[in-house]
This record gives sequence, structure tokens and C-alpha cells, in this order.
Amino acid sequence: MEENDFSDCNDLSDSDSECDGQDWDEIEEQRVSMTKAFDWFDSREEGDCPQPGGRLQMDKLPLYFGAQLTYGESMVLIMAFILSHHLTSSAVVDILTLIGLHTQMDSLFCTSKYLFDKFFNIKNLTFPIKRHHFCTACLQSISRDDTTCKKCGGNLKSSKSTFYFLEMSIVSQLQAMFRRKDFYQAILKQRRRNKKSPGAIEDLCDGSVYRNIPELEDPRNISFLMNTDGIKVFHSSNYGLWPIYLSLNELPFSMRTRRENMVFAGLWFGEMKPVMGIFLPPVAQSIQALQHGFEVKPPDMEAFQCKAYLVASTCDLQAKALVMEMVAHNGYYGCPKCLKEGSHDARRHQYPNNSDGSHDPLRTHMETLAHASEAHHTGRTGRQKSTVYGIKGPSWLTIAPKFDIIRGMTIDYMHGTLLGITKALMTLWFKSDRDAPYHSSEYRAWLLYYSLPIMQFFLPTEHFENYSLLVNAIHILLGESITEEQLCAADDKLKQFVEGFQRLYGSFRVSLNIHSLIHYAQTVRELGPLWAHSCFFFEDVNGQVLRLIHGTQAVEEQVLRAVAILQKFMELGEERFKPGTASKKLYDRLSSVLPTPEERSNFQGIGGGCFAVGSLTEQTRNAHGVFSRLTKCHLDAVMATLDFPPERLMTYQRYM
Repeated sequence: MEENDFSDCNDLSDSDSECDGQDWDEIEEQRVSMTKAFDWFDSREEGDCPQPGGRLQMDKLPLYFGAQLTYGESMVLIMAFILSHHLTSSAVVDILTLIGLHTQMDSLFCTSKYLFDKFFNIKNLTFPIKRHHFCTACLQSISRDDTTCKKCGGNLKSSKSTFYFLEMSIVSQLQAMFRRKDFYQAILKQRRRNKKSPGAIEDLCDGSVYRNIPELEDPRNISFLMNTDGIKVFHSSNYGLWPIYLSLNELPFSMRTRRENMVFAGLWFGEMKPVMGIFLPPVAQSIQALQHGFEVKPPDMEAFQCKAYLVASTCDLQAKALVMEMVAHNGYYGCPKCLKEGSHDARRHQYPNNSDGSHDPLRTHMETLAHASEAHHTGRTGRQKSTVYGIKGPSWLTIAPKFDIIRGMTIDYMHGTLLGITKALMTLWFKSDRDAPYHSSEYRAWLLYYSLPIMQFFLPTEHFENYSLLVNAIHILLGESITEEQLCAADDKLKQFVEGFQRLYGSFRVSLNIHSLIHYAQTVRELGPLWAHSCFFFEDVNGQVLRLIHGTQAVEEQVLRAVAILQKFMELGEERFKPGTASKKLYDRLSSVLPTPEERSNFQGIGGGCFAVGSLTEQTRNAHGVFSRLTKCHLDAVMATLDFPPERLMTYQRYM
């Protein structure tokens, strides 16, 4: 070990005394250093920083004499393994114990989950946090030390009489990101990317909303896509989290979707949904201030002023209604894109097409502000509070510079098309009235095979052709390069689908998700392909945060720690390992982005963008000449295609 590794240890005797082959002085040195290290480590207050030349820096100590890893490297590698393999809390305890059993008794290795967690708590994995306290009874802003509410006079001494939410510094997080190696270079490279077709829409930055903001032509400036949604933490209670995320549109898509590159702007927690009138203002005001610029300093570059703007927001229908201060999807004028009133019948709200084939007027930003002002004025004059064309009042997002409350609100195809329309159609096809012409009983076949190749055999021709319009249009709008001609074709297909859906399944089934399809093409024209602004990657980060919550106490503090680890873990890892070492290679592999199908060893290209998953396996015949490992439905599918029994059959696990 290097001499300075133990520079703060007590002086030890230079004499050696060996017994039974053991160097007891070395063992004693390890024991003394271990005791001093743990004493320092356990007594250190969170947020303290070691003084130069002062306390022992435990993370730089080798685990034991001759070990390949320092204590810090060991902790970081284990955390990388936990994050990579999504380990539960009990699995973390087990793996710490298992590794501890493989190390010598005098090792510094930490088998305590408490100390393991504490290591990351004191590694400056934090960012500035502000707590906003309120009176539960009247939602009045209060000081943390107030004992009586100045508005309603309520007693604030009870824990249930007050609540708070958290605001995280956006600027601090952005400055930390720009300090990372190659972060800003990735932004510059993305700005200079070669498009497949000059006039096509290939990302959010190609949409008209982004291109209409002159400030974003400056390569020093950036923009955000915002997301917020509720996350249920425990199955046994209604306790939930509402984080606010900001992703950077100028990063390559593979980078902007990574956990460490997302800004965590705010967190509401508890058993009630957020009151956006008090939750959004601090975040919106912080975003508003970013237009004036803040200093960033990329590695090996001069510092410069960066400005940031909110361009788009993506949410499911419930969260969107809260953010926009409008009625929910089951109310009159519930469409965020147009002024269609809809009707209420059969215990549901529907948005059937107009009988004359016309479409209702589109909402605009300025008109929506006027509707919000009118609704707000009605409430202040003491009359019964009402909505104006579905708008309840002003949304705080409208104070964000350049943000268009209508054009900037995306339609999320994950919730709308996949979890909404597709699920509804499957319910109609597989669980509805068996006498209906579109009913099918082959639910298992649907699970095993793709919808179009299979449903052509079970749906009536008219229903299948109508469904094909939806599939083809969504396929176009998820493309990597979408031309105006393709946009028009997709728009036409979706409008035909909605019209046909109403005719085939009934106008009372035309939900807001179905109606919203007529706005998909324009949304892509304004904000880029559907994949560029979907909720998929935000949902993934939510899942990663949840996996780092263990226990029911101080959940919000656990979330802060989880987000800090997800954001700054790469930065911590880069500081720990020397290039070219085995530990660095393992760290890179554990913390790397999921590879594309072309890069995965268990994926094999079979042409046309299709990949077979798993090893190619030959199916053998039994004594009766039958492929015994194939299920009957698999064999029937093969026979229906070939019309003769194959001599040799090779299979993959699945394909995509």
C-alpha cells in the first residue's frame, strides 16, 4: 500500500514479529486503521467535508493489505451493480453479507447496509433544496416555525396541520451536468447532426414549436421537456409521489433519457394529489429566471452564459388537466387541443364526430389565457365558480418564457394509444358481447403474436381494415424521419380510423383518447415524432427511484437520496477508477446505456429491422416423429404457413 494511504494513522513499530507465518504488526496496523476509519466514518456529520491533511479519508484505503480495490471503489462498484440489476433492499443486504464472507476478517469491507447507505450520503450527492410549508386547512404559505396560521388562525403544532413540498435547484443541477466530461460536446454534436432528409421531422428540435424560438439557434442555449405524474409508493396506502422532471432536448436521445441527465425540479408527496396552484409556482418561477442566463463551465472550455427555456410538457390526461388548470378527460370541453364540448351519456363522456364531418375550432395560447382570466375573475367576484370552455383558471406554466400552453402540451401516445386505445380494443374484441361481430375468443393468440398478422383471421374485414389504419398511422408517426407527405397520410388515416371506429363500435365509445387521434399528426408537426416526447423514459426513471426506496419512514428523504445517486453516480464513478483497470472496465459495463439490438450478443438480425432474441435452437423429433418441444398452437402456426411437415426446424426465444 502507498505510504500516504495511512498518513493519519498512529505511528507503528518498524520491528517485525512473526508467529506461525503471520505478520502481527501488519494485522495490528490494519485493525488500528480500520478502527480509526470507522470511528471517523460513523461520527462524521452529513455534509461535513474532510479537512486537507486532517481526518483519515477512508474511501482511499485499500480493503485489506494487497487488495485490488479501495474502500471507495468497492462501494461504487456495488452500487453500480445494484442499479444495473435493480436489486431489492433485501438483496442488497444479502450481497453485502456474501461479499463480506469472501473477505478476510480484518477487511474494511462494509457488510452493514446502514454504513453502505451512509457512504453515499456523505459523498456530496446532494443539491440545494428548499422546503415550502403550508397550512393544511387553508393552503396558506407559512414559515416552518409558525405555530398559528395567519390566514385561518389554525393551530399549526400538530403534524397533520401542516405539510410541505420540495423544490430542487435547477441551476445547480445543470451546472453539475455541464461540468461532466463530454456533456456539452454531446449537445454540440447533436446540433450538428446530419439529418436523413433535410425537410423531415426527426426529433423534437425539428418541430415548429422549437424552431419558432430564435434564442435556441444559439448553441449555448438549451430547452426542456417537462413531465410530472403520480407514483404510488405502497400497495397498502394512498401515499404517492409527484416528481417534476426536466429533460434536455438538445442531448442525443440516448443521453437525454438517462437518469443522470434529467433535472429533478420538485417533489410533492403524501396522500393527496398536488395543488398545482402552490406546487407549480416555485418551479415555474425558476424556469422563468433561466431566460436571463446562468454560468456554466464545461471541462477544458471557458465559462459562458447559458439560457434555458421550457418548450414542451408531457403527461397523462389526469396530470395534464391539473397542470393546465382545466377539467378532466370526462368533463365537457376536456380536449386540451380543441373546443369540442362532447356529450355525456351511458355514464361516460364521449367526443363523437360532428354529423356534418366538420372539426371543432382549435385552442390557441392567447385565447386560453383569456378563458383562464375570465374563469379566475368569475371566482374572485364571489359568484359560483365556473369554467370557461373547460378552463378553470390560469396555469402557472404560462409564466415560462416562450412556452405555449396549447402547442407545447404533447399528446402522450404511451398512455393514449398503447394503454388507452389498444387496451380498449382488446377488451372489445376479447371480453365484450359474444354476439358482436367484432368479438374474438383467441386471446392467447393475441398475446403470442402481433396483432395485424393474427387479427386478420378473426376480425371481420371492415373492422380489421379500420384497425389497420390506426396501426399504419402510428407506425408513420413513430418514424425516425417523417416527411410532410407522410404526416398528411398519417393524419388522413387517423381521421378515417376515428370516423370508422364511431360507426363500427358506437359513438358512446369515442373517448377522449380516440378523439385525440385527430390531433396526433399536428402534434408531431409541432413537437417531433411521438417517441421524442412520450412518457416512456420518465416512467422508467420513476421505476428506478422507487427501487431505491426501502421502508416507510421519511420517504421524501429517501427519494432525494435516490435521485441524487441517479444523477451524480456517474460523476462519482469517474473520479474513482483509473482508466484501463479491471475495476474501471467493470464499472463502465455496469453503468453503460442499454445497447441497441445490433450491439446485443443475444440479438441476431434477420432482416428488415427484425431481430431474433436468444440462441438459435434446433427442435428435435420424438420417437413418433413429432417436434415434442413445440406447443400445439406453435405447431399449428407452422403447419398453416408451410402446408407440410418440415424436416428440420430451428427456433428462437422470440423476435422483435
